Amino acid sequence: DRWNLRLDAIQGGAQFRSANVPVRGTSVPSRLNNLAIDINYKKDFEDAKSLLFGTSFIKGSAYCQDFPIAHFNACTDHNPAYSVYAKYEKGSTLYQAEFAETLDEWPGTFNPNPPLNQFSASKVKSFQIGLRDKRTWSEKNVDLSLEFSRFESGPSGSPWERQDQLVLGVSHFLRPSVKLFSELIRVSGFAPLNFLSGGHIQGQPQITISDRDARSTVLIMGVDAAF
Repeated sequence: DRWNLRLDAIQGGAQFRSANVPVRGTSVPSRLNNLAIDINYKKDFEDAKSLLFGTSFIKGSAYCQDFPIAHFNACTDHNPAYSVYAKYEKGSTLYQAEFAETLDEWPGTFNPNPPLNQFSASKVKSFQIGLRDKRTWSEKNVDLSLEFSRFESGPSGSPWERQDQLVLGVSHFLRPSVKLFSELIRVSGFAPLNFLSGGHIQGQPQITISDRDARSTVLIMGVDAAF
């Protein structure tokens, strides 16, 4: 009746980076102590229109390590997260958006060593908006897409404050089993998850490789082929 509900039980432990729950102080994924829930609703309209919106929750997200952050280390406690999302399709065009946030601050985003100790621990937030439009060229399908996303992992002014990404994509089916694709990506900010707030150099915990002012441009080209 247009509603969809999914419930997953997940093994805990740091080996699953995106679903991390402590397992009695170890990083071994040996207990079924994490879970994820998703519920969404889809409504179909006339003229090939549809709207889907929903929300998700995970008991233990990836953002729970103490300083210095190393993703395969055990956490002291888990950090739940939720998201809300929506998709709207109108004919050949798809629009989508999502917002996600942890319920608690990520402990490792606080570096206790001066001068970086001026930045407090922060919750992790992210959002993305995008669209895709299907076209026809030489009687073959061509998809054009545009997406903007932001990952926020620190307070305003911190080196690990955020990382933005703008992606322009195009794909073209030469034949039903062969697709050419390309993406032009512009990244603003550099916020690596490992050692996000510093500590990657032994004996110099006050240094971080994160850089909110970093800029990079990436061009990806490829082929998907099936035989």
